Amino acid sequence: MCRISDKNSVISHAQYMEALEKKDVAKYPGFSNHPVKAFKHLASDLSLYGELFLKGNEEDFIKFIDDFKQKPKKSGFAALSDKKT
Repeated sequence: MCRISDKNSVISHAQYMEALEKKDVAKYPGFSNHPVKAFKHLASDLSLYGELFLKGNEEDFIKFIDDFKQKPKKSGFAALSDKKT
């Protein structure tokens, strides 16, 4: 979990990647029985897509999380679609 000082600003890695619209290319957690590979997958995701989390300021990251959490979520068959509405 990514946690910022604001207790409501908690987001999982999967949610972070979904918010970036990179869920389909995320390498973490991967499908290995070797724990080190999971860390390598996480490091890859963070190096490719984690700039806001790693280098951004807290205010921008909290806004990013809040915006993501307020977006309507697809459900049912619509959630299976690659179409963005």
